[in-house]
Amino acid sequence: QCGGRSVRTLTNVQVEVTITDQTGTGAPEKKTVTMVVSSGSWGKIRSAGNVRPGPDTPPTVVELNVDARPFVSVDGPIQMELTLVYRPLGSATDDNARGRPLPLNQSLTVILQSGKPLVVSQAADPLNDRKIGVEVKATVLK
Repeated sequence: QCGGRSVRTLTNVQVEVTITDQTGTGAPEKKTVTMVVSSGSWGKIRSAGNVRPGPDTPPTVVELNVDARPFVSVDGPIQMELTLVYRPLGSATDDNARGRPLPLNQSLTVILQSGKPLVVSQAADPLNDRKIGVEVKATVLK
């Protein structure tokens, strides 16, 4: 639970997580997950599938999983616990050994202001010039 005092009444929070995935100077791909979660409760979204990139290739798992638990404080800030798994398909031009980008798996806790987006992480792929940014926005719903 939040170190400070959290709101004791039932409060919903809209959580928006945007992943920006860019390799080199190419156009960035953006993926957005949105959920409404009660303060102090977990919201979990799972999106996964098997994709066959080509006729002679085995199926590949792609997934985007987001777990979020906001705690709305009496004073206004929101403490957000966030876990994210992002495993995209990639393209034939990806530089790693299997022809697909490495997945992103992260867990973190941050303090957010209601309605204000915050870049909470920026990761680099160790095999190429790919960058993945994660932005979170939490808005207390009245």
